[in-house]
Formats: sequence, structure tokens, C-alpha cells
Amino acid sequence: MAAELIFVTGGVRSGKSDWALREASRLAEDRPVIFIATASVDPSDLDLEERVEKHRANRPDYWVTLEADTDLGSVVTDAAQRSRTVLVDDLTQWVSRLLLDAGEDDVKEFRLMAELGVEAALSGLISALELCGAKVIVVSGEVGAGVAPPTRLGNVFADLLGMVNARVAERADRAILMVSGLPVVLKG
Repeated sequence: MAAELIFVTGGVRSGKSDWALREASRLAEDRPVIFIATASVDPSDLDLEERVEKHRANRPDYWVTLEADTDLGSVVTDAAQRSRTVLVDDLTQWVSRLLLDAGEDDVKEFRLMAELGVEAALSGLISALELCGAKVIVVSGEVGAGVAPPTRLGNVFADLLGMVNARVAERADRAILMVSGLPVVLKG
């Protein structure tokens, strides 16, 4: 298991990434942190690009950033070999990428393909977390407090992200729920 696994969740703009940055800095004690970014930025999405740039500006210059695709487990393994503190931000974007990989060609097959893809990728991530010796902070959006999505894709996303969050939180030493910028300790 990771030297310490911390799971941080919360709604949109709840302060989860800011809290995770501060906690990673505290844990690292001025040593470099490996920041694993999971967002895939489309150059035509200027809003997302601006938010990603703001996140980059909030990180110390001496931190190392790795970009993760769908094989997040391999990136976590690599990061844990290079640093004692790893920050993954965030599982919400990662699950979105996995869903896009599942495709939507056949409505009947989509949920099954998405579930299989997310399960396989999550197994790889859980294995990496269990085997690495670094302190790892994992950030994810909380989907359980809102209304049910009005679309099939939205429902599949909410179901799968909820399952991913529950599995990572179960294995975490500490779990934090961010509400209005304040951390609420769920576990540890």
C-alpha cells in the first residue's frame, strides 16, 4: 500500500485541488512533488485551457508534472519511483477519458464497454496504489450530491465515477470531503 493514501473529494469549485496542493506541499517538506494531470485539453476549449493554466501557476516551479492518459496506474507507478509524494488531479477527468474511449456507436453495448474499460483501468490504478511506497493524494469530484443526470452518458458517468470514488476511498488511509473550501474528515 502507498506509504499514505489520501482521497480528496468534493463538488465543483469546493476547494479540493487547492487543499490537495497545500497538503502535498506539507507532506513533501520542500522536496519535489510529482503532479499527475489527467485532463485532456482540447485547444478549442479556451475555458478549460485557462483553468489548466491557472492550476499550473499554483504549483511550485520545482514540482514535476506528468500527463496521464487512460493508463493512470502506470503513471502512478513511475511517479512513485521518482518522488516520495505524488498528487493525482483528478479522477473525474480520468473517468471522462475512459468513457470517451468506450465510444458510443452501439447504445446497448456502450454501458458494458464503459464498465469493462473503467474496471480494467481501475484495477491497474488500485494495484499501483497498493504497491507504491510514496505518499499519494488522489483528487476526485463528488457525484452523489447532485440531481440525476438527464442523459444516458451522464448517468453512466455518474455511476462509474461513484464506483471509482468508493473503491479508492475504501483503500485510503484518509478521506476528505471539501465543502465551501473547508475539509470535512470522512476517514482517518
